[in-house]
Amino acid sequence: MKCLLILVPVALALGSSAAEERLPEGNAGLAAKYPGDRGIDRDPAVVFHEDFEAGSLAALKPKWSDIGGKGTLKIAAGTPDGSSGRHCLQITATRGRDSGGHLFARFRGLDQAYMRYYAKFAADCGYTHHFVRLRAMANGPRWPEGNADKKPDPKCAGGVLEPDAWSTGFPPPGEWTLGTHWMDMRSWQGPGGTSFYPDNFTSKPPVRVVRDRWICLEVMMKMNSAPGKSDGEQAYWIDGKLAGHWGPGTVKGRWRRDKYIIDDAGTPFEGFRFRRDASLKFTRLWLLLYVSEEVFKRTEKYARAHPDYRVSTGKAGVLLDNIVVAGDYIGPVKQKE
Repeated sequence: MKCLLILVPVALALGSSAAEERLPEGNAGLAAKYPGDRGIDRDPAVVFHEDFEAGSLAALKPKWSDIGGKGTLKIAAGTPDGSSGRHCLQITATRGRDSGGHLFARFRGLDQAYMRYYAKFAADCGYTHHFVRLRAMANGPRWPEGNADKKPDPKCAGGVLEPDAWSTGFPPPGEWTLGTHWMDMRSWQGPGGTSFYPDNFTSKPPVRVVRDRWICLEVMMKMNSAPGKSDGEQAYWIDGKLAGHWGPGTVKGRWRRDKYIIDDAGTPFEGFRFRRDASLKFTRLWLLLYVSEEVFKRTEKYARAHPDYRVSTGKAGVLLDNIVVAGDYIGPVKQKE
């Protein structure tokens, strides 16, 4: 007796999922079409672009609705390799005088947003507290609002890729961590806790934050498709290499309070519920360097324990440039031809 054997691709039989999806890397993004990033602002997928070539802080006002800590901000010389520009933004936090500064902007809403930017930390930069943020907020104002210590809110979501000053095993500035604010956040106090900071997601192996060279950073955040679904995703890239991707089933792990630990013996990641209302989209960019006195003290403690490690206990600085927000993967600046 003969029978007909029909082979059905697994993706068709079971349905596609984030676990089967391969995210792009390297120069497979929008930037590959625009050497030096020249003209990338005119790409239809781009909703925000800043290269600081306007030459002054005053000239930034048409794009940025709020500029904070003006004494800490400076348009400086220098750009990443391959960039067609000549200028960047410098932010410096000085202990005892200020905690740093910021730029804040809003853009056309995206269900899936990619934010690419370059950062160069000072050669003696210590630990920092808060860094560049991508956010969604219903009816938010024209200025930034923090959500630290706030309960999960279906009208506010987002993430920040920043150096971890708290649980890092690396010297200052630490390791890269993606902090995420979402509806099903865990409290740092554990089950039943009432205090919430962004949940921490770190790649495996963790990636150390290097100083004194330009780093290409990119973050992707994708809203859940329907109110009752947990199919939202997030990912980040360092110098065009995918460092972490969290979506339904993309990794296995376990929760330790508000920190997700990647562990092959754990359970598949559940995915994100970022919203209950489909009108909530990613619309806000908060470009900042914030260093609290508490973090300066942490740097000072490390400096005392490691006198041979070059680190400033009085200042922390970073250069930022080539900022692009788009609906598609962007990738590193392509070298000028």
